[in-house]
Amino acid sequence: MRACAPWFAFAGASALFVLTGNANASPQASATLDVGAAATGADGGVTDHAEFFVGLRGDVLFGRDGPREMGAGPFFAVGTFAFDAIEIGGGVAGLLPVHETFPLVASLGAFVRADTDAGVEPGVAARLFWGSRSYNFHGVYGMSAGVALEFHQTLGASKTSALLVAASLDLGVMTLPIVALVNLLRGPSVSAATW
Repeated sequence: MRACAPWFAFAGASALFVLTGNANASPQASATLDVGAAATGADGGVTDHAEFFVGLRGDVLFGRDGPREMGAGPFFAVGTFAFDAIEIGGGVAGLLPVHETFPLVASLGAFVRADTDAGVEPGVAARLFWGSRSYNFHGVYGMSAGVALEFHQTLGASKTSALLVAASLDLGVMTLPIVALVNLLRGPSVSAATW
């Protein structure tokens, strides 16, 4: 019986290879503006004081073939705490489709923080996003808007930590008034004017 086990495994793997369909997954990118508040502290303390937070974030998720599919990929983020410190970092993000329209996106990453008091320090961050994350069947940009909960911890001498809550607003939606104004100033296209 043991001699047959490799053949059964080979036959099972071959059947899966032959019977499965093509994967048509395409990358889905998103860019957001994050605005929120952070409870920050030094020496590992989280609730020293509150600070304003604003940042930009972009990610590309691979492996999704529709809104009910999981996906993973890299992200890049830059943000500032009360304009006294700036963080630039990146890492990996994973989308969990707990709901077709409102999935969870969990992220883990590293950053470099430049602070007016502590200087330059490395750090790690974790983020949980919940909100709308569309799947674009006709392109690579999917709109995103929701709420994010993040934890940041520096690994340098200051041991600065921050727990923040932010509204995450899609940059594509935010630029629509500018696009509308530019189109209004240009006037109708030739094809629209002759219709």
